[in-house]
Amino acid sequence: MRYLVNKIEQLPLVEVWEEGCKEVRMVRPKVIVHSENTDHLKLAQLYLKKSEMSKEAYIDIVWNQRDTSEFVRRCKKATEYSRKAIKVFAENEDASILLMNSKLGGVGLDLSFVRYIFLLEPLWDSAQEMQIISRAHRIGCLGDIVVERLIMRGSIEEAMLMELQSSVNVVEEANAAGLAKAKAEKDHQKRRNILLKM
Repeated sequence: MRYLVNKIEQLPLVEVWEEGCKEVRMVRPKVIVHSENTDHLKLAQLYLKKSEMSKEAYIDIVWNQRDTSEFVRRCKKATEYSRKAIKVFAENEDASILLMNSKLGGVGLDLSFVRYIFLLEPLWDSAQEMQIISRAHRIGCLGDIVVERLIMRGSIEEAMLMELQSSVNVVEEANAAGLAKAKAEKDHQKRRNILLKM
């Protein structure tokens, strides 16, 4: 987790132009830290709290009923809490880090202002991983999105990632073969139509 915190702290600042103001302000870029495991998010939260630069910069989307802060007490449900947390993340420049899991991330979420996504572990379902990334990579997104998977060497996650990559390669090869076959059939049909016209 120290690696994650160091990586976030070393991210380059981004320029922000305010309406009616001639000066550019430099602010920290918006970052999503994603994990399906809430214990990973809690661990990331602990490390972010210890960091001087990041201790006030994160918003935790995972609802903790035991949290006694005013913000949490005003929310009656986890979905209400996550909706309010995302609103704070979007509108508050000081809140630059969003700790998020897929369950409370919501469908149709527009996070096109996010520039960095850190995945604390790979997901078995690659479609779910793409959904997380596509929340930031939407129409209206002005810059590149950097996605980084944090995987420990020799761990089950590394083996899982290798398995996922091999299945992706198989799908890509099947798609390429299918496209080649479809193109060959289309070319054959074109040649046949030309011959019929003669």
